Amino acid sequence: MLLLLTAGFLFGLLLGSFVPYIPLSIVIILLAIAGVLTYFEQRGTLSRRHGLFVYGSIVAGLFYWSFDASLAAHGPFAHIMSKDPVAFGGTICEPVRHGPNRTVVVLCVPEPKHAREAGEPHGRVRVTWREPDRSLLQGEPVSVTARIRAPSGMVNPGGFNYEA
Repeated sequence: MLLLLTAGFLFGLLLGSFVPYIPLSIVIILLAIAGVLTYFEQRGTLSRRHGLFVYGSIVAGLFYWSFDASLAAHGPFAHIMSKDPVAFGGTICEPVRHGPNRTVVVLCVPEPKHAREAGEPHGRVRVTWREPDRSLLQGEPVSVTARIRAPSGMVNPGGFNYEA
């Protein structure tokens, strides 16, 4: 029974990862799963109680994924995401990556120490610097003025999903 519940929860997590993209399909899949479970209940292969537990674990996994994703959307930078540039500073905490006409750094922005700065951003920020005029090194303190936006999902099929 525990294996069945675990599999259901994992399947719900898998479904949850697709919710932002195709919500109508998720509803159809959940209805299809309910139909399959009802079929097994009517055949006597699965008791009604076990069927409800499995369906509940699938829905719990789906909601857990959705709730976890919504928390990320309300992270420490959510209140300042706009088209207007914001000034902040931090330390380069990962190796600097260089590309054609750009440098990509990950900044560790410290949590503010004073109450008046409580609205200031803190955490990790990936910064892309177009047309850099100097090189940067890991561990170097940096101050930037940039537009902050949420990371986009997979652009290339099978590529890394920054949003997830």
